[in-house]
Amino acid sequence: MNHLTHPDEAELHPAGWAPLADDLEVTRLPLVDREHRLEDGTPLFARLTYLGASRVALREGARLPTRDEVRLLHVVGLQLEPVTMPITGEIAGSERHDREVWRRLRALGWDGGKVVSGAGKHWISGAPPGRAWLAGWWTSQLGRYVPGRRGPGWVQEGATSGQGPHNDGHHDYGTTTILVRQRRAP
Repeated sequence: MNHLTHPDEAELHPAGWAPLADDLEVTRLPLVDREHRLEDGTPLFARLTYLGASRVALREGARLPTRDEVRLLHVVGLQLEPVTMPITGEIAGSERHDREVWRRLRALGWDGGKVVSGAGKHWISGAPPGRAWLAGWWTSQLGRYVPGRRGPGWVQEGATSGQGPHNDGHHDYGTTTILVRQRRAP
């Protein structure tokens, strides 16, 4: 079964928002899918297209992050090593990915307070019409994930110009959505 979350079924995780910069806040976790859960009741992350992610951002009074904001997550957030596998849009792939992400969060003692970096690669703003840009999955060992690359860096570096490899209807097991907005008063 395909796992493509309808924008109306995507919602913020109860952990909510965390500071990202002086005037910005970010979702602590990627958006979750209201309709799909793991066997223990833990929500699956929403798998949205770029268009769907943009629609949810608008509904939430937010926007998709920039590439630099995704990179900032690595600095301020709890860093997870990428969970990669063969590309699939099937729900079984989403379940396998998310089961491992949640296992790692529990192992690290995540209590919902800190923003998480690495729970998927994320849609980023600025793609030309009809296209979609992604950024994420920082690692200290690129060679594990990208043949011919070594040392630390980003598995999915994120475009800042041009077409990028994806159209605006793309989705897969590891593509998740975080949102950014102007910081709200406490």
